[in-house]
Amino acid sequence: MDKKQEFEALAEDALFGISNSDSEQRFLYLNPKFTQLFGYTLAELPDKPTWFERAYPDPLYREKVIAAWAEDMLKEYAGGEAEPRIFTERVHAGRGHHVRTKRQCRI
Repeated sequence: MDKKQEFEALAEDALFGISNSDSEQRFLYLNPKFTQLFGYTLAELPDKPTWFERAYPDPLYREKVIAAWAEDMLKEYAGGEAEPRIFTERVHAGRGHHVRTKRQCRI
């Protein structure tokens, strides 16, 4: 079993949403819980910019979220650990809900 297969086998039964993307911000995988929580399939979310536009339709709030993601990534690249954050994300059905997130960056 290669690393991709290992990741997907673990992620399939996770109780939280998991996504995996490449260096060009294209989504490679969304686990079933991600699809259940947010209502989007991999075909509907080709990349992170599309996710940000749909999940955070208000441009000012979207910028705040993107800045927080960038800050967390810098912390993790420097060997630190990002704190969990709570954002209001819009799901496929158009309603908003609060999501506690913890970004994990693979180096």
